[in-house]
Amino acid sequence: MNDNGKFIGIVDTLDFITLCVTKFAKVSLLAMDSYQQMEDFAQKKAKDIMNISLRNAPLAVNSTATLFDVMNTLSQRNVHRVAVINESNDVVGLVTQSRLVEYLSSRPEFKDALKVTAESCCHHPVETINMNEFVIEAFNRIWDKEISGIAVVNNDGKLVGNISSSDLLRTHVKPIGGIIHELYQPIKQFNNIRTSTKDKIMMADLPKYEPVTVRADDTLETVINIAANKKIHRVYLVDNNFKPIGVISLGDIIRAFVPMVSP
Repeated sequence: MNDNGKFIGIVDTLDFITLCVTKFAKVSLLAMDSYQQMEDFAQKKAKDIMNISLRNAPLAVNSTATLFDVMNTLSQRNVHRVAVINESNDVVGLVTQSRLVEYLSSRPEFKDALKVTAESCCHHPVETINMNEFVIEAFNRIWDKEISGIAVVNNDGKLVGNISSSDLLRTHVKPIGGIIHELYQPIKQFNNIRTSTKDKIMMADLPKYEPVTVRADDTLETVINIAANKKIHRVYLVDNNFKPIGVISLGDIIRAFVPMVSP
């Protein structure tokens, strides 16, 4: 909001990803310089990072907008949420892709859209990264490829995890330098991926961040129920060898419903 309390934009995790990639792509080995990098990062204001990713323009819909208007807006590339404003341009709420998918999954009038296959809703290839790469490299790929998440694979190319822009929230800004340490650790360690007996023993009490998968011939109903119940933003398609062959995002799900509510 500006000083007058009017809606002017949105700050999201993609903005923080952009800041991290540009700020910490090169980390100084000198303690004082590294400390200054972290201090500059921590002192940023909301106005400094608002839409620095250029991927979350301050889109808004009127509170009287139709379901089609909202769906059509949220089906656009790089639009993950829209502000809801009244006649005075005051923000009265937010509609996110996640909330819309939850709503669509509960409406019986859309049951015909749920019968299509998962494969038919997958319109873009899946990006992958090896589990031994650093976390900062995953975020760099997310930023560079203009996506929100990336599949993590082992040395055999099998899907073992997922890392997304929202995972940045699991890092720690404090103590000073903490986020640098976490960005420069292997994804395997960050996501507690267990690939050996030793890993299973050492990480036994740590939370798992496993990917959620479906097969190409599963229905959209399966996909949308998984997304809604688990509150996740993407579901991966895997082949019989558990190698990722595609990804279905919340935007893909919403796009499958748009024709059914088109005026």
